[in-house]
Amino acid sequence: MRVFNDRGTAQLKARVNGATQSGVVAARLDWAKLNPGGVNVNVLTSEKLTEIGAGATFILVWWK
Repeated sequence: MRVFNDRGTAQLKARVNGATQSGVVAARLDWAKLNPGGVNVNVLTSEKLTEIGAGATFILVWWK
């Protein structure tokens, strides 16, 4: 499956098993060098931290 947003694109292998809610995708974080194109899901994320607690920001990703 191709996942993408304004930050980048990654090719991921999809497995449907009912472990997540309908409409939700969970991605495993693998070594970028082992994935097609040499990228992993980190290419889709921001390095920006939130103002509240300096935590990770959430992202919106499209998939095909």
